[in-house]
Parts: sequence; structure tokens; C-alpha cells
Amino acid sequence: MNSYKEHVANITNPNLEDGTLDQVVKGSDILVGVSAAGSFKPHHIKSMNEKPFILALANPVPEILPSEAIEAGAFIIATGRSDFPN
Repeated sequence: MNSYKEHVANITNPNLEDGTLDQVVKGSDILVGVSAAGSFKPHHIKSMNEKPFILALANPVPEILPSEAIEAGAFIIATGRSDFPN
């Protein structure tokens, strides 16, 4: 990581959690994606706390489609696309 990414990691991960997405998403409230299409799966959302907030911001295809996220239990879903219901 460069110094900017290191700074963001330090303020967004104060407990220094590491591991796979499957491991670190369990029991979380929010999932922020700025990565790649299809990288969030329904089982990730199902393992989160009640009323998970999903920001699937990859473009042009989000990490998970809004319909899949809602079916998996997402309370709030937002994407980086204006043609999806955000």
C-alpha cells in the first residue's frame, strides 16, 4: 500500500482485522465495495448483522446486484449507477 491507502486503512480498521472477505464481513453493519463486479455474494450479506447496509460501488457492474442484495437481507443497498434503485 502507499501512504494514502495506509492512512485510510488505519482510520477505517482500528482493530487491525485481517483475513478473507468471508471472515471479516461476519457481524458487520456495513459493507463498502469499490472493487470488482460480483465480489459480494449473498452469503456475505447473510452473515452480517441485522439490517446490513451495502454500498456496491464498482462500475459498470456492482459487486452485487441490488435485487440479489435485497433477497439476501440487505436493508439498504446503494450502487454507483443511477439506473439502479439506490
